[in-house]
Amino acid sequence: MKKLLYLFASILLLGCSSSDDNSTDPIKNSINPPKWIQGLWVGNAQSSYEFKSNDWCTLFLTTPICWKDSVDKANGQTTVTETITDNSYIMKLTGNGISQTYTFEKISATRIKATSQGSSQYYDKK
Repeated sequence: MKKLLYLFASILLLGCSSSDDNSTDPIKNSINPPKWIQGLWVGNAQSSYEFKSNDWCTLFLTTPICWKDSVDKANGQTTVTETITDNSYIMKLTGNGISQTYTFEKISATRIKATSQGSSQYYDKK
């Protein structure tokens, strides 16, 4: 999963347009994780997630990859679609012909199940 995450982030950043043409405004996407998921979630010694009110980051060891920054740098070439319920948060990123979906399921107030690319892992709130 780590390799896929880095690959997707690289594609988003490398696929950005460097055009100075300001004739159209870039698509403004927002990331809005629900309150119940906001905070730090730790899965194992190498992997954790941090959800904020307007962003979420994947942390491998101590290196964060934050999606708001990646989407902003994509100059409107990436779209964000969120589905939020009382027990799930689904974010789909689409850019440069690639789609990546992250699903977070609330197991309890202190535990979530994260699924991406068919791989699942449990995380505990810290």
